[in-house]
Amino acid sequence: MRVHENRTQTYLREGFVLSEDSHFEELGGGLIVLEGAMECTGGILLEIEKLLTVDGEGPSAMVQTIVYRYHARLPGRANIFRYDSPHDTHNRFHHVHRYDTFGSGAEVCVEKVEGEDAIPTLSDVLDELRNWYYANYNQIERGRQAT
Repeated sequence: MRVHENRTQTYLREGFVLSEDSHFEELGGGLIVLEGAMECTGGILLEIEKLLTVDGEGPSAMVQTIVYRYHARLPGRANIFRYDSPHDTHNRFHHVHRYDTFGSGAEVCVEKVEGEDAIPTLSDVLDELRNWYYANYNQIERGRQAT
């Protein structure tokens, strides 16, 4: 939880994350849920849902993400991307949905996330989202002015 809070404070200080409303809930049996949202520069909203398992206590505790969903979007306009853990019904692998944010808004592709090291952390997602924002700044601002 401290790592999450420290990383969130870093993004807030840098100015990319404008506000955050996420919280942890202990479910018992070593399970913890993290859910909420972060409002980012450019009107971007990142919704977060994670189920974590904790084995042990204190600094030596092992924390592992079991299920996750990171959904980045421009509210009222379009999706940007959505990272998901495997589903029972489809996409039985870690994956990311990518969208035509400034065109039709339709899903463009689903990319498989290969290897355990490639499974994104919240910081990885925020870094990707920040890079996406700067790469698309002009289109984002044109869209904001039009609404």
